[in-house]
Amino acid sequence: MLEHDLNGDGLINAGDGWTDEDLADAMYYCDMNGDESLDACDIHGCLMEMENAYRAENNYPMLFCDCPFIIADCDGMWNCSDIEAISLELIYYYDTNMDGTVNPNDDVE
Repeated sequence: MLEHDLNGDGLINAGDGWTDEDLADAMYYCDMNGDESLDACDIHGCLMEMENAYRAENNYPMLFCDCPFIIADCDGMWNCSDIEAISLELIYYYDTNMDGTVNPNDDVE
């Protein structure tokens, strides 16, 4: 998805320079929540539908997976990956004795 999100807003939408026809096709098939943008959960849902269509044609059981992505509702909101990265940065910075914890034995002012 990142390679298609040209303006870096976390969505695939008109701001990414897609042709009107390509964007209309993508929205028709994949805009699961009808907001005229494609986020990671829309893409996830679209792929699930494609996979299940194949499975239905071949008499395989359906696949059901919840969207694993948390989509930020506003600018500046952290997601789980952000919090994980920040936590690791803080541990690496403050855990000066490298015991895996921040405690009084660390050289922290």
